Amino acid sequence: VPAFAMDSQQVITPLLEQARRAALLAVPKSEIVSAGAILHAAAAAGQATQEVSTIGIGSLIGIVLLMWFTFHSIKPIALILLSIGIGCIGALSVSWLLFDRIHVITLVFGASLIGVAQDYGIYFLCNRLGAQESIDSSQLLQRLMPGLLLTLITTAVGYLGLALTPFPGLHMFQQPGLIIGLLRSSLMPVKVIVFNHGPIRIEGDFEMVVQEGKPFGLGGRTAVSLCRCGHSETKPFCDGAHKRLNFKSVIQAHDLPPAAPKP
Repeated sequence: VPAFAMDSQQVITPLLEQARRAALLAVPKSEIVSAGAILHAAAAAGQATQEVSTIGIGSLIGIVLLMWFTFHSIKPIALILLSIGIGCIGALSVSWLLFDRIHVITLVFGASLIGVAQDYGIYFLCNRLGAQESIDSSQLLQRLMPGLLLTLITTAVGYLGLALTPFPGLHMFQQPGLIIGLLRSSLMPVKVIVFNHGPIRIEGDFEMVVQEGKPFGLGGRTAVSLCRCGHSETKPFCDGAHKRLNFKSVIQAHDLPPAAPKP
């Protein structure tokens, strides 16, 4: 019987408890001593179930506080929390599809990985603070990518070594959880929405600069609307003038011709 399998623990533990009660009924003054790998594994699983929420919540609170003390802005906190959410949902979904259940050890190690995975995003944000204003986010990411990839590889090798252990929960953890948890911590994608009779909406992790390279202060926003009617008093941002002027413009999605080859 696999001692570290949750199914085995759920079957064997009640049987041992019934046997203990039966022995006490037969010999009330007897002292029963229980030992064995499966009992220790079951006790550890029960304790881990109680502590996993504490580990996860503590890690999350620590990350939020550190991000606030460092950046004093809501935007980095929102990006990190969104990254954590994407990783958790993705890893749990894949684990559920592959294994039909979530092992408690998977949750324990997944919670401990939250802080590790966020190091990538925090590393980028810290370098963003110290970078020149003329360097946009994509250029900065290209500079940091070699170091980020090396860190990702070394971390992945260490956690993939868990596959050699006899714990089924670690096998479950190292397959989808590690891959999604580590690879999700890059920049958030940028989405541009063109509204009929309205503005252009930009959402995601982006930076706006004027022609000379000086950035706009977006106040931590992760979404802004740009004027399309030409009458906003806060250009390039929309102030709702299109509604007052009854601006009309319907945009249909279409394909651009192939880009001209660079000389």
